[in-house]
Amino acid sequence: MLFFIQAHARAVESTRAVSKITVNFFETIDRHASSLTRIVEEAQLVNDQKLCELEKKFEVLGVPSFWRIA
Repeated sequence: MLFFIQAHARAVESTRAVSKITVNFFETIDRHASSLTRIVEEAQLVNDQKLCELEKKFEVLGVPSFWRIA
């Protein structure tokens, strides 16, 4: 009977270790996904600002609107 209790205790310990590793893995993925989302949003903001500046330059040069970026 002692053998089964020890085996069960090892199984529980192994399960907890795997669970902890799994949780850490998904927390790491979540952090990286959040960072990537922030980077993409910042890049989009910069691109939007550059596009706006380019459109203003076209307006100053008097380029017809059909030649502008849609």
